[in-house]
Amino acid sequence: MDREDETNTGQPEPPQAAPAQEPHKVDPPPAAPATAQQFKEVEERMTAFERSTVRWTRVAVFAAILAAAFNCLQWLEIHEGGADTHNLAVAARDQAAAAKAQVEELTKEAADTHDLAVQAKNQADRTKTIAEQAIIQAKAALVQATAMATMAAEVRAINEPRMILVEGGWLKTYHQDSTKDSTKTILVSLLVANTGAKPADGITIAVNMKVGAPPKGKELIFKRNEVNDAYPAGPLTQSNRAIDPDHTTGVNWHKPIAASRGKRQTLYIWGEIRYTNLAGQSQPPVQFCRFVPVDAVLAIRSDSEVGYSGPYKHCDEKAN
Repeated sequence: MDREDETNTGQPEPPQAAPAQEPHKVDPPPAAPATAQQFKEVEERMTAFERSTVRWTRVAVFAAILAAAFNCLQWLEIHEGGADTHNLAVAARDQAAAAKAQVEELTKEAADTHDLAVQAKNQADRTKTIAEQAIIQAKAALVQATAMATMAAEVRAINEPRMILVEGGWLKTYHQDSTKDSTKTILVSLLVANTGAKPADGITIAVNMKVGAPPKGKELIFKRNEVNDAYPAGPLTQSNRAIDPDHTTGVNWHKPIAASRGKRQTLYIWGEIRYTNLAGQSQPPVQFCRFVPVDAVLAIRSDSEVGYSGPYKHCDEKAN
């Protein structure tokens, strides 16, 4: 043991290893940006397949960017459209609510209008009933007034004069114009009588005649020269008979008439008898209108004692 120790002691000690040092991180120098020339050199060292892959990669990246932009724009459009749709929905809801309120208001107004129409109809029915009653009362009053007027006229007629036209020999051919065979002067002799209770005074007789159609319109308005004072002038007292020389008066009136025999012509004579009572109050006039065949009148000459005595027809009759 001691020898070994000595042996071990006599040998020199081996050198000890230096302690390991931790490596220090050294930052690599910053890479210089690749230049266009370097890219070109890299591309030249690439194969055709690699270059094609790079191009399609670029295209794919560009398409992806476009798709992303399109999706972004579409998302924005959808977002804005959703906001607009929401706004439209809100507006539609508000409009529907307003329309509902308006419909309710119109319904209420329609109901009120119907009530007013019913009230107006009821009022109209009442007014119609009142009007019908008023018409019935007015008709009854008119009938009563007419009856009273008729009674008053009858009473007045009893106490007043009443003139009538005496039917008789009125007409003669006065003479024949020697220069015109177609012109005849017709003489009219009219007689009137008073059949009323009181005397008649101020008696005038308007008369006219013509050949052809019945008189009408302005022909029924007499001119001054067609109104003649009756003779005797009166007063004319009551006549109990139609023809009583002591109680009649009249006029003689003649007029040239263009008439010829054998032509079936008709002669019309019309007129009006006007008179008053003794107090000077005008009485209702008596109007008359007659017609006769011209041939019958022309056959009676002026030297005849009696003129044409008939028949005379009233103008409302039909001429033969």
